[in-house]
Amino acid sequence: MIDRDPAQPFDGQIWINQHVGELRIFYNGKTRTLPLAANSMMSPMIEIGWYVGFVSMLILGIVVGFQLPLVMLVLGFARLVDPDWLRPYRRYAFLGSLVIGALLTPADPISMIVLALPLYLLFEFGLILMSFSYKRNAPLDDDDNNNSTPDIPDDPGNWGGEI
Repeated sequence: MIDRDPAQPFDGQIWINQHVGELRIFYNGKTRTLPLAANSMMSPMIEIGWYVGFVSMLILGIVVGFQLPLVMLVLGFARLVDPDWLRPYRRYAFLGSLVIGALLTPADPISMIVLALPLYLLFEFGLILMSFSYKRNAPLDDDDNNNSTPDIPDDPGNWGGEI
């Protein structure tokens, strides 16, 4: 440990410069330095392009997830998908939300669950909306269809006019 660099270092010499707090190595005619301060041993390696791409994918995943109840409502209103047909597939929806949560979040289980749980709850909410819109748009009974045409008497004399 010295206060300043040696005047004529030899190849492979290692010293700590106390004045600047660096480990210095003289190798191949060059002095290489390594900071020793605890807060400067790690430097952030985040690039703006990577960060924007990550945040964009996360926002896109959340936006698509929040559109799920609306899509299910439209499918139920258009009578394209029966909610009774979709109910047995709840465990697959839960598995799918876990997979989406794992793909769109960093590699820790807490953030995966933080995204997967709302996605599954949105699926359940969409299923409720779908069942309401599917029932409301139900076809009329046969009794209502028979009363839609007026009764015409068989006797032409009762028509109230001449033929």
